[in-house]
Amino acid sequence: KEGNDYVPLRHAAPVFGNTHLLWHKKRLKLDIYGEYNGEFEFEDLAPSEQSKEYLYAIDEKGNPYSPAWYTINLAARYKLSEHWNATASLENITNQLYRTYSSGISAAGRNFILALNYSF
Repeated sequence: KEGNDYVPLRHAAPVFGNTHLLWHKKRLKLDIYGEYNGEFEFEDLAPSEQSKEYLYAIDEKGNPYSPAWYTINLAARYKLSEHWNATASLENITNQLYRTYSSGISAAGRNFILALNYSF
């Protein structure tokens, strides 16, 4: 609270979440999922954040803000044996440019990941 006015909290993140659609049959598991984050307009940022242009995108008025974003992703796992799993993931399929809230770091873009895992 500043004076008699209420102001946004500094570390309150915008709405965010993820949604998964899973399919599993025998040794194969598929996961199609989305991750998303809501927008914070300049007026929604805490006063201490409003001057940190290096952390945020810039709106049409030249003010920092945190735009909404989403990614669509696909992950697969195949159980090769009792101890071995092969996994493959394609993240950010649509290659969205996004920056997680208050991080100052833009996402890497589309990612393709292959892995072989042994568990004992």
